Amino acid sequence: MGAKTPIKRIWLDKWIISNKEEELESRGLTPKGRRVLEELNQIYEYTGVLRKLVKTLEPEIRKIYDKEQRPVKILDIGMRDGTLLHLIGEFGVASRIPTELQGVEFRADLAAFAKEQCISRGDRIQVYHDAQKELKAFMPGSLDIVCSTFMLHHHTPEEVSSILRASFKLSRFSVYHLDLSRSLHGILALWIIYTLLGFRESRSDSVLSCRRAFRKKEIEDMIGQINESGGVQVRRAFPFYLVVERKQK
Repeated sequence: MGAKTPIKRIWLDKWIISNKEEELESRGLTPKGRRVLEELNQIYEYTGVLRKLVKTLEPEIRKIYDKEQRPVKILDIGMRDGTLLHLIGEFGVASRIPTELQGVEFRADLAAFAKEQCISRGDRIQVYHDAQKELKAFMPGSLDIVCSTFMLHHHTPEEVSSILRASFKLSRFSVYHLDLSRSLHGILALWIIYTLLGFRESRSDSVLSCRRAFRKKEIEDMIGQINESGGVQVRRAFPFYLVVERKQK
């Protein structure tokens, strides 16, 4: 049975995998792109996925602050409209833990939109644009936590390797990337969920996201080639998520 699974997966992937660009990648912040972002925010709020991620990061933020006794520096890669950083900022205020929040987007129009949204909410978030995706605006070891949500699948394997390498290099302590895990049941589940909730504008992009996503073994192989010095965990999370995590020692 063990020998049949890889062959079955290879044949499935030949049908599943797509390199087609999603709306926000191919066209940017068009009227449809704005509607996609609005629906994504609604689904994230409905599922609570961003709030759950903040809960996951809270112990790390507390540990870093207790140890360093200074503002905790956090970078969100592929920040969209800055909602995740906004929620982290709310936690910091409620917990009396000072934070320095920074986000980066790879398209100029999305970076401008993120800055606009942060200003409108009154967030103290520094927004960067990096068309080259090399994160050269940040010095090695200058950040405490580097994170992202549903960003990795937007990039080629080579770009993902570069982003992961930069994440581990830039962060002194914790790295946390949440993404989709490529699978047939994930594709079907996303189609059903988005259809039932009436999110028709973002449904095709969400299904495409799962088709473009990576499997656990693929990310593990990338990390092995990066020669990361240990402490990185790659795991699948219910129902169709993939987590790349390095906690502080």
